[in-house]
Amino acid sequence: MAQRGYCGSLNTAKTFCLVVILFVIAGCSSNTVQSPRADKGVLNLSSWDFERDGSVKLFGEWGFSWQNSDNSTAVSAIESQDIRDYYHIPGVWQGKTTQGVPLASQGYATYHLRVQLPENAPESLSLLVSGGMSVWQILINDKKEASSGILGRSRNSEIPQRHFVVAHAFSSKPYLDIVLRVSNFHNLQGGINGEMRLGTARQIDDFYTLPRILGAFMGGALLCISLVYLVLFGVRRQSRENLYFGLFCLAWCVAILFSPSGGFLMTTLVPALPWEWYITLSMLPYGLTIPLMLMFYHSLSPKRYGVIVQGVYWVLGVLYMGYILLTPANAYDPVLLKYYFLTSTAFIYIFACFFIDLVRGKRGMILLSVGYLALGLAEFNDILFDLNIVSTVDFRPVGVFVVILSYAFFLAARFSLAFTRSETLSEELRERNAQLVHYNKLKRELVLRQKTERDLRGMQSRLSTILDSLDDALIAVNQSREIAFCNQPFEMLTGHKVDGLLGQPFMGLLKETDASQSKALLEYESREQPGVFDPISFGKEDGSICAMSLVVTNIEIEDEPLQLMVVRPAGAQEKGSASFVSAAMLQELDANRQRILKLEEAMLSLETGDYEGQQEIKDDLKALDDLLDHFGKRVAVTEKNGDKRQVAVKVMQLAVECWKDATGRPKADMAELSGIWNVYMEKDGYYRTQTLDKYLAEETLPLKPRWKKVHATAQFVIANCDVESSLLQELQDAFRELKAL
Repeated sequence: MAQRGYCGSLNTAKTFCLVVILFVIAGCSSNTVQSPRADKGVLNLSSWDFERDGSVKLFGEWGFSWQNSDNSTAVSAIESQDIRDYYHIPGVWQGKTTQGVPLASQGYATYHLRVQLPENAPESLSLLVSGGMSVWQILINDKKEASSGILGRSRNSEIPQRHFVVAHAFSSKPYLDIVLRVSNFHNLQGGINGEMRLGTARQIDDFYTLPRILGAFMGGALLCISLVYLVLFGVRRQSRENLYFGLFCLAWCVAILFSPSGGFLMTTLVPALPWEWYITLSMLPYGLTIPLMLMFYHSLSPKRYGVIVQGVYWVLGVLYMGYILLTPANAYDPVLLKYYFLTSTAFIYIFACFFIDLVRGKRGMILLSVGYLALGLAEFNDILFDLNIVSTVDFRPVGVFVVILSYAFFLAARFSLAFTRSETLSEELRERNAQLVHYNKLKRELVLRQKTERDLRGMQSRLSTILDSLDDALIAVNQSREIAFCNQPFEMLTGHKVDGLLGQPFMGLLKETDASQSKALLEYESREQPGVFDPISFGKEDGSICAMSLVVTNIEIEDEPLQLMVVRPAGAQEKGSASFVSAAMLQELDANRQRILKLEEAMLSLETGDYEGQQEIKDDLKALDDLLDHFGKRVAVTEKNGDKRQVAVKVMQLAVECWKDATGRPKADMAELSGIWNVYMEKDGYYRTQTLDKYLAEETLPLKPRWKKVHATAQFVIANCDVESSLLQELQDAFRELKAL
């Protein structure tokens, strides 16, 4: 997976490099014919075809007159010089002319160029002049055609207005005499250092149409992207890289919109913008781009000395912006070029950091490095272009586009990885939740099974005292069809260990038995006399099968119905046999036990007296009278108990209904949570409350109800049902009636 991601990043990097190369090729091939250069004030275009070769640059040596105040015509002012002087375009006023005349950055001068036109030259030509400082006037064949403002001999008289001018010339002559009158008292540098082209009106218009479209597109795109990332930072303040990148895009947006490479777009959109502020806004953002780029990189990949490096470039950027704001318009200022060269070292630092990150195997850094490389090449190209070392197109939009694209790829990879991790964690969480639910279910089943086993073992302990004294093999099955007890003779007969059978399904012991007979065996409910089932196939511990005879009787121990079976080999269960007698004895024992419980219940409702034989007859008669009176009271109490049983059943029914209505949970949960009633789990996973169910009908209510359990159940439901309802009110009324009885 990691190798695939690395290869994907490498392929993307190659794609970016290919895009940059294609742009370079496209830019370099935009004008396949090299423009001729002017020599000693003359430019020979006799072999130039405007339709085939396009517009031509008017670069080279122009006739030049420095500080000439002659009011004669422009051409005569140049030609009247005793010694012809020349100065190159493009170029700022510095150093000396060809004749050694020293130049100053501020002043006024006149340029002249004679253009020898080809025979097939168009009747109408247009001349584009940009990058002049500060004001220039264009004269063609001694006719004033255009001006960028008002010429002056001082700062007060000079008024600069536009940054580029297009003049249209109509000439029947085979040549054009072009004169430029230039004055500069507003910019720190003077001269003509921009673009100067001659061509048809369509060619000149096309020359600025594409840069303006590209500038508008890039500026709008960067503005939208910056707003998106600033909003992302506002939503998630921890991601500071979004803040740095948003501000980085915003700075580049301002730089591109005001850059001359954008066709001076803002002069059209905001014509009222002051001339000086246009120059200032075109250069001011570069004081922020380098520091923000470093902060953005360090937010993604922190470095040990990153804060110090950022501080150094922030100091340089603040000084640069302060210099721009505190000085006059300073296009082509050498101080600014020094700043550009100095801050270019930031790219060396970033490339070094990238190499370290790449060696350390940090994911996705190669995507950002391609963007920084493209931006560095674009900036380097601009510096060379400003120095007139190369003549290429402006690659700044390309560099910015590649940076944005690389960051988009980088963030897409990060977001994709984050989403993948989130989905993986969500899936793991769902699996863990499912496992937890399953474990909780198993835990609940285990708790219930452990409780059942404890109950079964307790029942076995109580039954062992009674049943281990018998010689017959005995096994007891509860209502859940689980083995609740078996004695030692049963273990000796079948070979099954007693401890291993408790809690196991009884049907697991039966082998190849007729289904109807097995069903009849388990559904046998008679309490009048024992039932005989012969034969029944039993599986022994060693895997063998033997036929057995069963004598089945139903008994009840501690409100728990049990099916007690006397087991002997098949044919041995004849009526009157020892096994049958044992079963009958157990059934009679259960009947007597029920009688005793009933008598105990009746006697508990009576007050006891003194019946000793040594008392006098009067006392005996009085005691007998009291006894009869007590029996009379017992009858009354018995009638009263009949009403009490009905009320108890009503209380239990209302408690169950109120619990379901208030909690939406079954009665099994009520039984388990209250800890009052036993809960059994069937094979099908459902929970049974056999003992509780007996208290829900008067017919199945035990002869000796556990009144404390009834009271505790009502109290538990009333305490856990917070919502007032009619059922709760009925339960409270019935419970008060029961306590009164």
